[in-house]
Amino acid sequence: MNRIAIYRHNFPRILLTATLLTVLSMVLAPDIYAQSKWRKEAVRVDPVVCYASEETGHAAVPPPQEFMNRLKSAPKSSDIVVKYINFPDSAREAFEYAVGIWETLISTSVPIYVEARWERLNSGTLGNCSANGFYVNFDGAPMADTYYPVAIVEKITGKEITGSANPDMTACFNSSVAWYYGTDLKTPGSKYDFISTVLHEIAHGLGITGFFNVNASTQTGYYGYGNKLPSVFDRWVEDFSGSRITNQTLFKNPSSDLYYKLISNQLYSGSPVAFGWNYESRPRLYAPSTYKDGSSIYHLNDISYPYGSVNALMTSSAGRGEAVHTPGPLTSGILADLGWKHLYFNFLPLHDREEIPDALKFATEITSDLGILGNSCFLIYSIDNFESHSDSVALEKGETENGYSAVLDPGTEPVRIRYYFTARDTMNRSFTWPPGSPSGSFSLTLGPDTVKPLILHDPVTFVLSSSGKIDLEAVVTDNLGVDSVFVVFYINGQEQPGLNLLANGDSLYRGKFPLDGYKTGDTLGYVVVAIDIAAGRNISRLPATGYFTVKVEQVFNPVITYFTDFNIPNDDFILSDFSINIEGGFDNAALHSPHPYPSPDTDDTYFNFTTMLRYPVIVVENGKMAWDEVVLVEPGEEGAVFGGDEFWDYVIVEASKDFGMSWLPLQDGYDSGSIPMWKSAYNQRIVGNNSITIGNKDLFVRREILLTENGNFTAGDTLLIRFRLLSDPYAHGWGWAIDNLEIQQNLTSPGMTTLPPSNFLVWPNPVENYVNFSVDIPGYPSDYVVQILDMAGRPLASHSIDQSRGEVIRFDIRHLKAGFYLIHLTEKGKTLFIRKVVKL
Repeated sequence: MNRIAIYRHNFPRILLTATLLTVLSMVLAPDIYAQSKWRKEAVRVDPVVCYASEETGHAAVPPPQEFMNRLKSAPKSSDIVVKYINFPDSAREAFEYAVGIWETLISTSVPIYVEARWERLNSGTLGNCSANGFYVNFDGAPMADTYYPVAIVEKITGKEITGSANPDMTACFNSSVAWYYGTDLKTPGSKYDFISTVLHEIAHGLGITGFFNVNASTQTGYYGYGNKLPSVFDRWVEDFSGSRITNQTLFKNPSSDLYYKLISNQLYSGSPVAFGWNYESRPRLYAPSTYKDGSSIYHLNDISYPYGSVNALMTSSAGRGEAVHTPGPLTSGILADLGWKHLYFNFLPLHDREEIPDALKFATEITSDLGILGNSCFLIYSIDNFESHSDSVALEKGETENGYSAVLDPGTEPVRIRYYFTARDTMNRSFTWPPGSPSGSFSLTLGPDTVKPLILHDPVTFVLSSSGKIDLEAVVTDNLGVDSVFVVFYINGQEQPGLNLLANGDSLYRGKFPLDGYKTGDTLGYVVVAIDIAAGRNISRLPATGYFTVKVEQVFNPVITYFTDFNIPNDDFILSDFSINIEGGFDNAALHSPHPYPSPDTDDTYFNFTTMLRYPVIVVENGKMAWDEVVLVEPGEEGAVFGGDEFWDYVIVEASKDFGMSWLPLQDGYDSGSIPMWKSAYNQRIVGNNSITIGNKDLFVRREILLTENGNFTAGDTLLIRFRLLSDPYAHGWGWAIDNLEIQQNLTSPGMTTLPPSNFLVWPNPVENYVNFSVDIPGYPSDYVVQILDMAGRPLASHSIDQSRGEVIRFDIRHLKAGFYLIHLTEKGKTLFIRKVVKL
């Protein structure tokens, strides 16, 4: 099994060396997320519904002052991008007005993508909306074991998670409602205010939603998806006495106690910001005595915040003539505590060191959406892992605008210090960094170092003889720092001089080494060695004993056409991680990936499974390649595209025109989502994160590609071709099966003879005077002709074949100039075989 670390955003054009098939990455490209477990555990919920009430009148609550200031050229603090589906132009202008209000009230550096749909909904429904993904335990999550909507995750992390292809929220609006689209707050009593409804639905997408539900027949309340974890909104829900109903020591999940709380009509949000912004009054939630799926809990109470009041926007229903163009202090405060008003630390942890300094300086930047409370910033530390000792040092304001620092006297003895930061914003909310500290605090060791470097590398299993070199990569980290990384080679067990791997990034080391002194039949091996900068020079060796063995594989002579149905044993493929066999559910042999293929259980780690055709293929004009396949690999998220962050496992066919030095795709990678039948089969049997559906012959689909279709290759190129399956962390399926592979065969006409290239022999090559050709064709041929062509395809000599087995055809080429020529075999005018020969 081979593994390789690569960055998803580069996949469509990435260069991957043939000889390196495995590296584990601990390094991220700047501003790009590698694969983390939390990204694979997103959940979705049903939308929250907004109903129309029969109440009629006239109410006008103007937009917030922040929006009015924007109309006077004040900058917006976020960017909301809307994709409209079936929307009339009259509604779009009003929608953009509502979007403008939200853009002044929330701040984020990442665009918020909204899909707005105009469609007929149930009678009495104005609209509905939900976030399109919730994530738990993401990097920097303020609360552990709590699901946050994707837009908040992107705000807190400062990273785009889903992108425009998979919007952050989807909002639907009832096309059959009598809407008022004006911005003037003069909604007539016969119509519903559209801007108010848009503001309302976007608020749900921003986080006023969650996982609470009931089973009325058993009178049981519950929340969560398998792991029974709540949303961040759910975390703040409390009863009249102030007890959080997600506290399982008080309210089991599921339980009848929780059921009765959810229909108690006495539930509140414990949001401290809402409490402070609303004159110390808790937001009362909508929790009617009959639970209303899609409405209960995730609205404000209609009686407490009546028609036309400043906090009426997020009540469960809206009346005719009611124009509320502000979320009000309660909704704004709730959103603030969900994460829309956050405090950030920007800190680079200190490295371990052997010398003990006179003073340690801890410097960090702290910024807050609501400002920082004076004298509230501290460094908290312990010298016994916070078991009995804990102390603090005030962070002093630095010279830069957001800079803070603290100086600590470490003493004179070796010590291990654990530490974290804490600060409060102007609403007196406390934040720690790392979140969840002290359990997740930083660590700093001062004193003699005995920790060896960590080498992450999986062995290179083979190299191509044509490459003449071996490429190696390793990720090496150390608590103090890495001094050097090198490779020791062995030929037939004899140690060769070491060669350095050079730093190529933060922790990545690379090297290209010639196979000097290696002869066919020799055993090649290597060891990776790393030395740190400690005084004692700690050394790591991988493997700990012995050495990795590398097989040097041969590449055959180039061909123009190729076919195999994998039923006749041959050595045409470097199988590496694949196998040729008859699997259960299949009638004949095929090329198979591992079944099921494994997936790594470590963040930012990828497994690659590859197999390569030994025959290089000379590309002809409009040359095609086709095969039958079954692909049961983890599909990406809806709307994800190859190379995107949410395009998970995939299969891909790649080619190299420099004999394995680099590889480019023949077409984009794809997964089970590319064929509905495959996706349905994959999802049919899911256990945990994995699909246990087993592939079979009924799932075969024919794929045909043009070898030059994506612009990476042109006619005349000589290509090595490989099949690769990439497995990213935490989920996997059955895998990949390939059969009836045809390359530039005109996709096999009926009656066409199809033979492996091993049935044809050309010798000697290179040649000086005479070149010999023989062919082994079962039965008696008709209209078989072998020719010598120049590189422009012009025939120079030809010979009809009279016997099918073993006839040796000899061409005299003494008169030809030195250079390259082609031996060309045809059947009834169709190319069967071509091989390049060198005239000396």
